[in-house]
Amino acid sequence: MVIDHISYAVSDTEGDHTLIACFINSKAPVLFEGVAHTVNAANSLVLKVISASPAACSANPKSAMSSPPELTGSAISLISGVQKPGSSTKHVKSGNEQFLTELNKWIFHDGGHLKAVDVRHHEVGEADEPAIYRIKDELEYSVEIYVWSGASCEPYVADDVQVQFYMMSPYVLKTLSTDTKGLYFTSFKVPDVYGVFQFKMECQRLGCSSLSLSKQVIKFLLLLHG
Repeated sequence: MVIDHISYAVSDTEGDHTLIACFINSKAPVLFEGVAHTVNAANSLVLKVISASPAACSANPKSAMSSPPELTGSAISLISGVQKPGSSTKHVKSGNEQFLTELNKWIFHDGGHLKAVDVRHHEVGEADEPAIYRIKDELEYSVEIYVWSGASCEPYVADDVQVQFYMMSPYVLKTLSTDTKGLYFTSFKVPDVYGVFQFKMECQRLGCSSLSLSKQVIKFLLLLHG
């Protein structure tokens, strides 16, 4: 069973801490009680929906552990999705029903679906996207991100969306500012390295679909001859 001595659900009677409380985006917790399982990251048909907390472990609650558990923390998947969602009616007073409703909306893109539009990059003070950048050019990057709420597209608001200026590894990593109306933007100086770079942005947020954006640019070293 999954045991969590930190994130267990409080009840009138002292239990063995196998009833796990997971707080997502609702006031009532999602309750889990059962056997731990893991998800193969290479399987594109399986999706981890809720992971256990860092304090969780997989063990027999009825006996003392003679050795450290092999499966612990976020490696334990509490809820995973395959081709169709499951359901649970055991804990009817929890937030499980709302959670499954929101999960269905997300799976079928009826809610929480992110959309990126108008991805731009250019030198500071310019409007057109250049064919190349040179070292120490000051550039600006921006993107508009919206989320489908189930009825309309609304500005997606977050304070931790990041962009990478990438060649083999990130040379620049910037957290994007936002106007809270859907526009995310930043500016930085082109590093003193020449080659083929990419703007890369990965946005993976609980309750929303993922965004993966990339845009290639070529940067040349400026040589001066006297």
